[in-house]
Amino acid sequence: MKTQLKQTELHVHAGGCLTAQDMMELGQNIDHAKVDWQPTIDQYQAVLGQTIDPISLFKEQNLQGLQDAIIVSEADGGDFEKFQTRFDFLIFLLRAVRQQTGSQQAMLEKMVRHHQSQNIGYVEYRCLYNPHADREAFCDFHREIAEFCHQASEKSKGYFVAGYIVSLPRDRALTCYRWVHEMLETHPHLRETVVGLDFCGHEQGHPPRNLAPFFSVLRKDNQKTLGQSLRVVCHVGESFFHQSLESAVRWCHEAAILGSQRLGHAIALGLDPAVAVDRRNHAHERETVAERLDQIAYDLQHAKALYEYDVRVDESALLGERAERIGQPMNDPVVRLYDPTRLAQIKRRQDYVLDDLASRGVVIEICPTSNFRMSEVRSTADHPIHRLLQSKVNLVVCADDPGLFDTTLADEVDWVYRHSGIDAEDLSQRLGDPRRFRLMSQLPPVE
Repeated sequence: MKTQLKQTELHVHAGGCLTAQDMMELGQNIDHAKVDWQPTIDQYQAVLGQTIDPISLFKEQNLQGLQDAIIVSEADGGDFEKFQTRFDFLIFLLRAVRQQTGSQQAMLEKMVRHHQSQNIGYVEYRCLYNPHADREAFCDFHREIAEFCHQASEKSKGYFVAGYIVSLPRDRALTCYRWVHEMLETHPHLRETVVGLDFCGHEQGHPPRNLAPFFSVLRKDNQKTLGQSLRVVCHVGESFFHQSLESAVRWCHEAAILGSQRLGHAIALGLDPAVAVDRRNHAHERETVAERLDQIAYDLQHAKALYEYDVRVDESALLGERAERIGQPMNDPVVRLYDPTRLAQIKRRQDYVLDDLASRGVVIEICPTSNFRMSEVRSTADHPIHRLLQSKVNLVVCADDPGLFDTTLADEVDWVYRHSGIDAEDLSQRLGDPRRFRLMSQLPPVE
């Protein structure tokens, strides 16, 4: 069973598969003088406090320097902005390659070759394009990747199957989804490859409830194309310092209730509340009035169910608070401090949501190295996977951005086996075969 866990990759970003060596090789094929590197140079200086000279790195074939530029390490202190800065540098290069060569072929070949060499038989790639792109550019970008995955699967004759998940910008979800829908209408052969939709990147400012119109339209469309429906995976509960712990837990629950089949990371459901608030000074003490009102509405709606988990919901007090806050500016801060009683209550909220996710069949995609290096999980003992394994929720181990984290899916699986504290046979039984969580329904059923 451990071997099976290493052969199915369900959460990996296409660009994030590239290593520094891959980037160096891709960088030799472009005219660097035609690339406006200034935005990424400025970003590096502002976020990382470092000076970077991309042209010199490629001209001098400075592989070590390139590795230092893109590898997200423990030295970054679990800062999501630092991760994004390194990833954006990679994106600058890939965009330049595509613009100057007219294709992503070289990048995609490296991406697939890595997984084939690791004996991975099934993978679901995902990729986010420029959130401000127009329809033609958006569809051309995603169609090229989907076509490549389709052809790679056909060429391997069953030994390697690649599905593609289109990542949608959170603030243009419905518009971009309609473009995907139209693309598949025009290219129906891609329906067997484009298996789902994803939301990734920054969570702040993008509560799951904003996706309700998108999910409503998707459900109606899926009813018309039974057997070829698109499913949703969603990054949530990954980096959530902009909100209270109650709200972070709620966001994970709301994403599932709306219809997400798998949740990316969702460490807000497994990270011990006392550990979470200790990661930064005044962590999670502040959120907006709008966020607090959403939490009040959630608590009132789920009061009965929460009570069964010994979570106290003072409905009278919440109604009074809501009446006071409705007239306040929605972006004003609300500050609420933590004490042992509140932290214990949050832990019970996690139990409630984990149990509900288990009953819905929702899956959490856990990516250990990624959680350490960009979500401020500080130690092995603190990793949320321990809590998640103790629950009944479905889990799958993934690598996220193996090129940027200098890891592989096998490394991630081995880490779980070394540090879970669970007997290997029992752990294999707990995790099961990850192929049962795939989105590609055309494959033979898992026995």
